Amino acid sequence: MVIVNKTVGAPTTIFMPANPGINCEYIVTDGKGDAATNPITIDGNGNTINGLATKPLNTNRGSVTLFYDGAEFYVIGERP
Repeated sequence: MVIVNKTVGAPTTIFMPANPGINCEYIVTDGKGDAATNPITIDGNGNTINGLATKPLNTNRGSVTLFYDGAEFYVIGERP
């Protein structure tokens, strides 16, 4: 689990592992609670996320659950 808990409100980009383990699950959560104002961009770091390079997290206290199948990340859950 990755909790993005910034000390200063600002848009943030986090990078997923470049060589993640196959069948790994990752949860990215807005710990500060300001993603609606200062979105978090999840970058696939050379891998795609549902076919795209990035996935936005823009809901306060929201979270995104990602699964890596050996070829790309898939969004398997989002919590507002």
